[in-house]
Amino acid sequence: MGLMSCSIFAATGWRSLKQGLNLTTQASVPSAIWRFITSLVNTLPLSISLILIVFFYQIKAPKFQLHHDQTWRIGCSQNRRGYVSIVSQIGWKLLGRAQGSLSLDASHTFLNSILAGSSMAPRTVLITGAAGGVGRALVERFLNEHFKVFATDLDAKKLADLQIEYRVSGIFCGDIRQPAVCAAAVNAAVMAMGRLDVLINAAGVWREGPVEAFTEEDFDLVLDVNLKATFFMCSAAIPHLKLSEGSILNISSDAGRQGNRNAAAYCASKGGVTLLTKTLALDLAPFGVRCNAISPGDIETPMLKFQATQYGQGNPQAYYQDLLDKYPQGARARFIQPEEVAELAFFLSQPGARSITGADMAIDCGVSAGN
Repeated sequence: MGLMSCSIFAATGWRSLKQGLNLTTQASVPSAIWRFITSLVNTLPLSISLILIVFFYQIKAPKFQLHHDQTWRIGCSQNRRGYVSIVSQIGWKLLGRAQGSLSLDASHTFLNSILAGSSMAPRTVLITGAAGGVGRALVERFLNEHFKVFATDLDAKKLADLQIEYRVSGIFCGDIRQPAVCAAAVNAAVMAMGRLDVLINAAGVWREGPVEAFTEEDFDLVLDVNLKATFFMCSAAIPHLKLSEGSILNISSDAGRQGNRNAAAYCASKGGVTLLTKTLALDLAPFGVRCNAISPGDIETPMLKFQATQYGQGNPQAYYQDLLDKYPQGARARFIQPEEVAELAFFLSQPGARSITGADMAIDCGVSAGN
């Protein structure tokens, strides 16, 4: 039985360490127990500590189940979950130390975080447009910080490639211009990750042309993807974000701050996103939910390449140069990089940004500062 318990610890602890501690449970345990466990870990020989940990595990007798999202969860009463979860985590931190993969100081830091009452469950994020240029940068940035990431996109092939390349918790392919699809995407994300801490609306499309020649089809596409989908993704996510006191990040644009020639529909859509963000910030503040907008300039992504190819009149380089001529850097002007947007998004999702809500954060090399 002890060997079997150790095997379960191995499967659970190793998967937890590799996936950023995916044991999605927490409960309060008396501080005396924490101090007792800490003293065991820090003073007893490794072999004795492991025997005691197995003993604690067998007394509680929980059932570890592999769920559809490939994370281990503890199937026992709520008042026992945190205790057993932490015991197994401490046991495998010890093993990591024995294998030389974790220093003693790192073990102390880990245990101190437990004693401080911090939750060991990883934070979660749902990203729309995840297979695009900005979306992929967001996925990578949040995964690097041990978030659970759920990705949505309309492009099934790119989404499948994303799942292969990155260790995302799940994917959802669907047209989020439909409110029912938005609700399904959010529900799938919560089922896969157990909770929702951050929603990032990064899906977007570009169409341009003079208003008198603009088609209804293009107008509906731009408004539906950029504004309607953002609205209903927020609508579906808000009940879950109230539970986690999470945050919403909407990718707007400098075109939502000022007019851009031949881009009336796009400007209208992004202006709507920016004011939607500010309104949601006011509405959700009493629930501890923050909402901010990020307004980039021209980002070096496949969408920018599409713009130059589709609307550059056969000369994409001239199209690029026309855009860069608007930037105050002159000869040093360059396009925004997706990683720069992702870095700002990550900052705004952190507790250190808890005083920032209702903001429209420009990341455009000063192009919206004025002439």
